[in-house]
Amino acid sequence: MGVTTISREKQILNILLNKGKIDNFYCIDTRITTRLGAYICNLRNKGYIIETQRSKESRNTYYILKDIPKNLKKVG
Repeated sequence: MGVTTISREKQILNILLNKGKIDNFYCIDTRITTRLGAYICNLRNKGYIIETQRSKESRNTYYILKDIPKNLKKVG
């Protein structure tokens, strides 16, 4: 078992926070995960508002971060 410096969920969250979106093909190409939907579900359960968009042409799924949990928002 290898040492992981950052969990996959945290890696996906960082991409969403920095770029605002993430997609299945990117996660597969960069070898992050083939189960992006499961991590998105976990993040939604933690309060993140994430929209799903599916491309009919490429059959790719995009996830767009719309809002973060209220307890993580900066005040002031």
